[in-house]
Amino acid sequence: FKEEDVRPMGLPAGGVAGIKLQDEADGVIGVELARPETFVWSISDNGFAKATPIEEYPVQGRNGQGVQNFKLGKGASEVVAIAVVAEKQEIIFKTATESARRIKIKETVVGRRSITPREVITVRGTNRVTGVVQVNQRWENMPVVAVEEDEAASLATAQLALL
Repeated sequence: FKEEDVRPMGLPAGGVAGIKLQDEADGVIGVELARPETFVWSISDNGFAKATPIEEYPVQGRNGQGVQNFKLGKGASEVVAIAVVAEKQEIIFKTATESARRIKIKETVVGRRSITPREVITVRGTNRVTGVVQVNQRWENMPVVAVEEDEAASLATAQLALL
């Protein structure tokens, strides 16, 4: 919904309803600002992901029921994270076994909201995808001194713990 649809309120205000949930199985997994020429990147707990142009999502009124974003495939129980990202941006996602992986958006299937997600990481047994962190594009050109790949994964895991 549009920012203008929410009136300014003081500190003791109780807030406003952003989305209407159908039942206890529904939930909010993320809130992001919609920016032009970006993609909504979504990933399920079983490692399937997709990216959809932001223009595919209609603007709705406050307290609406939303639109379908992701059809869960076999072996998936929930969508665990979303991110609004630029085409060249990267994402680091973490699994329950504390491993982290960096992925470029172009490595994910990109298309309409109805497109079928594809596997971006194989998870087995009780291992599941648990969260994501966007790689900040401003930091991409900054030199990194003496950071090993394992150290970078640990930093990403620390950032994910804050989610």
